[in-house]
Amino acid sequence: MQHLQASNIAIALCYQLQPYCSKINIAGSIRRKKAEVGDIEIVCTPNKIKVGQVSLFGGSTEKVSCKEFHDVVTTFGVIELGNPDGRQMKILLPQGIKLDLFMPQEPDYFRIYAIRTGSSLFSSMVLASSWKRNGWCGTDQGLRKIIDCIQVGDNKWKVLNTAGQRPPFWASEEEFFEWLGVKYLHPCLRDIQSTSATYQKRNLLNPNQ
Repeated sequence: MQHLQASNIAIALCYQLQPYCSKINIAGSIRRKKAEVGDIEIVCTPNKIKVGQVSLFGGSTEKVSCKEFHDVVTTFGVIELGNPDGRQMKILLPQGIKLDLFMPQEPDYFRIYAIRTGSSLFSSMVLASSWKRNGWCGTDQGLRKIIDCIQVGDNKWKVLNTAGQRPPFWASEEEFFEWLGVKYLHPCLRDIQSTSATYQKRNLLNPNQ
């Protein structure tokens, strides 16, 4: 699908979800302004509501997505994967293009936003390799220290020490890049090519040069 058409669809979806999210952004090839778009990627943090009985020391710690977010998402198209209470959904839209909807935990928002902006080579060779170099690994609970986890498959890690160190709460994508020690690039410049990936990676990991 051409960029303009995909972008207009993505913007319309965001407008529908925005009232029920604390953060929402378009990612993927639309954000990188590619001429052709294979799918639509949106990252958002749905608003949460507390449910359950109030404890002696305050409100319940259990939280769920608000009903309005559920209702809107289920009208988008055919749900192929996931649900509104999860971390990811795949939805086939009526226009024939797929929507990848990512709903990370709030502290992990800007890492997922950066990853899902891509490109895939940039995310793996620059971002993921940088946090691994600094002793971190990606888990279903966000980044955790490698020493607190066990590898359970190719590039999959399980947290063993839930009380271990956690990364900072990044307030922006720029802060996430700075924490990694990676030069911040406009999304349009993140389409690194495999033939020169090593050279580009070396330059990106030396942001002060």
